[in-house]
Amino acid sequence: VLKEAVANALRHANATELWITLQPQSAASLKSKKMAELSVEDNGVGVSNGLLSKKFIASCGAGIRNMKSHAKEIDGELLIVGRQGGGVTVTLYCPL
Repeated sequence: VLKEAVANALRHANATELWITLQPQSAASLKSKKMAELSVEDNGVGVSNGLLSKKFIASCGAGIRNMKSHAKEIDGELLIVGRQGGGVTVTLYCPL
């Protein structure tokens, strides 16, 4: 997921900066599961949140579909959020 998120930011978003964070998540907010959060944020051209529907993901290249599939394989969750004014944050929540 990390590799694909970075590749997408560089290849498609024309990003010049990336911020990558990996941190544990508190049990209280995640129903007592020990989880980790991996986030990749970029300053690229962005994408409208309206475009991130299931229909859009199904019609796009393999990158987003593969990230979603990998997240599901490890019982995780993938969120992709476009920011107004540009940039995207890809966040993977996965069990430890």
